[in-house]
Amino acid sequence: MPKSTAVRGLAWAVPSAVAVGTSVGHAAARSAGRTACWRSEGGGTGSAAGRWVVARRRRVQTLRMAGVTTATTSASSGSGAASRVPGRDVVAAVGSTEAAVAVPMPLTPERQAVMQSMLEAAKRHEEAGECQAAAGVLERVLELDEHCGKAWMLLARQSIRQQDYAQARNVLVRAVRANPTNVLLLNAWGSVERTLKNYDRARKLFARSLMTDAAHAPTYDAWGNMEAALLNFARAAELFRRGLQGAPRSVRLLRALAVLEDKCGHPEVARQLLERALQVEPHNSHVQLACAMLEFKQGQTTAARDRFAVALRDNKGDTQAWLCWAQMEESLDHVDVARKIYHRALGLEQQQHPERSSNRRRQRPAPGAVQLWQALARLEEKQWRYDEAADVYELAAERYPKDVKLLCEWSRLEERRGNIIQARELLRQATRVNRHDPQPYRYLGNLEVRQNEVEAARSLFAQGAEACSMARATSQHDQQLAALFHAWATLEWKQHNETGARNLYERAIKANRHVGWLWLSYAQFEADVGQLDRARHYYARAVNAEPDSDIAWREWGEFERAAGHEDRAHFYFHRAQELTLREAVRSIDPVRPVARKWS
Repeated sequence: MPKSTAVRGLAWAVPSAVAVGTSVGHAAARSAGRTACWRSEGGGTGSAAGRWVVARRRRVQTLRMAGVTTATTSASSGSGAASRVPGRDVVAAVGSTEAAVAVPMPLTPERQAVMQSMLEAAKRHEEAGECQAAAGVLERVLELDEHCGKAWMLLARQSIRQQDYAQARNVLVRAVRANPTNVLLLNAWGSVERTLKNYDRARKLFARSLMTDAAHAPTYDAWGNMEAALLNFARAAELFRRGLQGAPRSVRLLRALAVLEDKCGHPEVARQLLERALQVEPHNSHVQLACAMLEFKQGQTTAARDRFAVALRDNKGDTQAWLCWAQMEESLDHVDVARKIYHRALGLEQQQHPERSSNRRRQRPAPGAVQLWQALARLEEKQWRYDEAADVYELAAERYPKDVKLLCEWSRLEERRGNIIQARELLRQATRVNRHDPQPYRYLGNLEVRQNEVEAARSLFAQGAEACSMARATSQHDQQLAALFHAWATLEWKQHNETGARNLYERAIKANRHVGWLWLSYAQFEADVGQLDRARHYYARAVNAEPDSDIAWREWGEFERAAGHEDRAHFYFHRAQELTLREAVRSIDPVRPVARKWS
């Protein structure tokens, strides 16, 4: 396989101590384990359970000396950065091995059977959408055995699915304390930190996972994808290649490296990697999808369609494949073809479009992920077929009656159609589905603003703020709550209520201070009311929150130019131009180059 320039001249690599320390640690641990199994250490360790405990302790101690020392040193050297992040116990758990002293005792077959039954019950609760019940069952499993990694993973997944990443982190901190060498838990924790944009901490956790298992492909995949998202392409390529050294048949790593090579402009290398992956798993729909998008980027639309067909033949429920295929046809202005693809995916292929009928509500809704329904509705909207789009939303709402985002999007369509009363009712229905979700209140308030009903809008914003501020904070909830306060602040700004607008901006910032667009809007408000020093400060906060945002730098440049500081403006404009070029590379996803970014 030809070597790509993506990794040519590479100086960075996974620390050699990770791989060397791990292999040495494993060998020494096995030796210590064999010795301890045949020798009693006193204190009642002559039994089989006692010998097992001694072996476990010796293995952990050996791993500390051989590999985990590197993670501890790394965490210590970065303690200054780590201390700035809330949660002292989190920082300690990343680089500490004190939790490794806890050693699991062998479980009896009876207790194992009980735990397995409880895990199956938790899964049933999860599938039924009963998240609290599932979490309760999992906590009881962990009371029986805190070293049950499967229970910890399921419990963390509950929070991740609700986009409560802070709670997911808390669960994984507890999990790693009880299971300090469980690579799956370490990798999951690292992925959560990546989502929270704590990249240095994520790197330490990924490194610690590889110290425990130097050939763990999912960790290389997660770490490499994080570096690729940060445009550290050389680091990402090296991680993928190191992973493939230990797991040369890993389809996940082959596909990830192929995607990276394609992004770096090496389509032939990417093609060879994907062919290797298909030799391992010829019916892997995700690899076939990557091949389809590679063909599309090379202008081979017929070959791309063939690949899409193969991917969907192997996995008819692959929502991503249906979306990519339809959106490829949309990008080629093949609107009718795209519509037929959506209809096939949703089981509507026997209809030219969903027809109105008096017995609609007695019909069973067609299958399909909610994203497919929304994509079809938006296609019809773009073609000015508002009636057909409304029919699609109605069918989708029958299948997903509790999807708040779907109801909000449907309300916007009805507003465009002039059905203001129906739009209001859909949004009120959304508030009844989840009275603590800020999004429908924001949509309702903005609807009244567009109808020049200022007092009604204020009342709705206030109702939403009161109802949603009492809900448990999650990452997604905080973003939506900040957007609600921002919409209210914008209303007060337009009504020349300077004090009220500023207070609401502060509440929005308190809800979520990590998004650049909010600081940017705050800066624009202060500039508009003549508070130039405050505005400059908030422009700086905007670029600090999102340093890779070309919009923030460009807006700051416009502000400085208007203030007469041409030198500053020139620097900011130059920075914005650099970031625009970088974003052109970042925004091209070789797997889904034409896919919509779902909110």
